[in-house]
Amino acid sequence: MQPIEYVFIPFSFLWYLFLILWHALIGLIFAFIPYALLPKKDVSKDIVLVTGGGSGFGRLFALEFTKLGSTVVIWDINLTGAENVVKECQELGGKAFAYKVDVSNSENVYKTADDVRKDVGDVTILINNAGVVAGRYLLDAPDHLIHKTLDINIKSHFWTVKAFARSILDNNHGHFVTIASMAVTMEAHK
Repeated sequence: MQPIEYVFIPFSFLWYLFLILWHALIGLIFAFIPYALLPKKDVSKDIVLVTGGGSGFGRLFALEFTKLGSTVVIWDINLTGAENVVKECQELGGKAFAYKVDVSNSENVYKTADDVRKDVGDVTILINNAGVVAGRYLLDAPDHLIHKTLDINIKSHFWTVKAFARSILDNNHGHFVTIASMAVTMEAHK
């Protein structure tokens, strides 16, 4: 190491220490501000895509974003469920679209993402919600179920983010949201 580099080490340390303390102070301040006083993000102009939106939490996310004025795109393997949620969104006065998508199939994801761009526009909020649970002990689960779980719960996130990241990055506007469950930490009941 050059002698001049020894001079920068304390400064780097002090700079990172300052950043840590600054963010801790900001976090502490926000911890005492009531949630109702914090500014809310306006999502009324956003296009929100919810995978697994035909039922469960995905349905709830779709309905809540509709209430906030967002255009909602619902992807689900069960087209009937997705269409039912679209009807619920429309009854709330929102704009919603349903697509049948197998998120475990990357080509299906990319093709449907192109269809969404043509039909609706660029997705600005992607909610990766689709998921499956085997509900069995590892040693009792057949291999095809393990593959399906990994394909939907893990790999599909890569396919969906890859499908929409370019427009979000180019526009410097958008969010990726991943929904995960603590159910994996619970014991499977027989």
